[in-house]
Amino acid sequence: TGLTTVCQGLAAELYTISAISNATAYTWEISPADAGSITPNNTDLSVDFSGTYSGQATITVFATNTCGVGVSNSITVDVIAYPTAAAGDDATICEDVTYTCQGVATDQQSVLWTTSGDGTFDDATALNAIYTPSANDILAGTVTLEMTAYSIVPCAIDATDNMVLTIQSLPTADAGADDAIC
Repeated sequence: TGLTTVCQGLAAELYTISAISNATAYTWEISPADAGSITPNNTDLSVDFSGTYSGQATITVFATNTCGVGVSNSITVDVIAYPTAAAGDDATICEDVTYTCQGVATDQQSVLWTTSGDGTFDDATALNAIYTPSANDILAGTVTLEMTAYSIVPCAIDATDNMVLTIQSLPTADAGADDAIC
């Protein structure tokens, strides 16, 4: 028994098997080996899941005695990766256009864009949301757009990244006051 869905990097997760008749020892294994390290203690097993492995892992236990090895018992564990977030490179736009965000995320349940300004997103939950700067954003000249990638349950560590959007004002011209000449 034990959790069948865990987050990568989870330490000291306990797995157990009920005592088996006539067993004198228990042999525990985790496959693939890079899924984590194990510390067996008779009918209990402590697993430190790797901080870099994600995917399925199988935990197997064999009961043994002087007559040999018994039938194995296994549990499959889904090791969930933590999300990554990349908001994209800093960018520059003119004040009269919108900006299409260039977000990239992996292993996320969802994403959400926020701004340091008061412009708007067409869909703040889309990786490629479209941002429309406000008059205050244009006046300030820059805003920070931040993307958060939310982890998949049961994991609870989210990833965040941001980029700076520079907003250039349109050029203006002033030829001066009207005048008369001969």
